[in-house]
Amino acid sequence: MTTPSPTFSITATATSPVRTSSPCCGPAGGSLLFWSLAVGCVWIRPPPSLQTDPRLFAYASVVLSGVQIFFLLLLNFAAHPFAIVQGTIPADGNGLNPLLQYPEMVIHPPCFIGICRIHYSIAFALGASS
Repeated sequence: MTTPSPTFSITATATSPVRTSSPCCGPAGGSLLFWSLAVGCVWIRPPPSLQTDPRLFAYASVVLSGVQIFFLLLLNFAAHPFAIVQGTIPADGNGLNPLLQYPEMVIHPPCFIGICRIHYSIAFALGASS
């Protein structure tokens, strides 16, 4: 008996090239992986205007590091985006869910970057309150 990983279950050779990135966001593990990547990329280079007060920046860094650690803990212990396939690897998957085949579903993952930037506001608000 095979237990395919979520990527195998939602990809197919008939999937259009535009929708080939959708399996990254389709299952819960892939979505969490994308969220942790987006949060990490947004925090790699914060805007210089946010680095004016070193003490406030330190508090905000602790908050944003906590958010990143939360996502990484979920990836390691709750969701398994890189699940090992037991047995034989299927030749072709089931394909993308028909509910996810709208054009809006292709453009919505880049919008996560804007949502991840909200973490700045929350982190600096929490840093300023301490």
